Amino acid sequence: MKVRRPCIFKPNHFVVKNWRQSPLSTNLSSDRASCYKIFHVTSGSGLLVTSSHHYFLKAGDVAFIRPDEAVVWRILSDDIGGHFCFVHPKFFRHADHVVSMFLSFPYAHPANAVVPLSRSQSEMLQRSFELMLQEAVGDYDDKVQAILLHLQMILLKVRRAGKISGGTARDLLIKA
Repeated sequence: MKVRRPCIFKPNHFVVKNWRQSPLSTNLSSDRASCYKIFHVTSGSGLLVTSSHHYFLKAGDVAFIRPDEAVVWRILSDDIGGHFCFVHPKFFRHADHVVSMFLSFPYAHPANAVVPLSRSQSEMLQRSFELMLQEAVGDYDDKVQAILLHLQMILLKVRRAGKISGGTARDLLIKA
């Protein structure tokens, strides 16, 4: 019988930050290249550049970038708000169902990596990020499980929002 070890929280495997409190540097370090990346903008705007696409993100937009995509982020306004999150694949150890959700997530592909959200959808997503941030800095034995639940809810909320909006972010894509 295979014994499953409990998930251990390692700060270098999961990072969630509020932009107002921790501005994201323009060029992400190479150790973040191997992570799933989620950007949620609640105010202001920015430019997200992947190896194959450029996206203009404004309030209400959420972007998902897979580990195989390097990114550059440029803040275009002083009032940037929202959260960003980096999740290393090792964070999902013993959580194959969550990895499966990320791998099958329709908006984690370069051509449609950004989903525009309504104001209410963006507010709900913002709350999920705030709860994840609380869990990440908290001292709970089950914080990994709580964060995984919040990540699943974010994926679910964005999947639903993408269906409502037609599942496309072509208007956000900047032709290079």
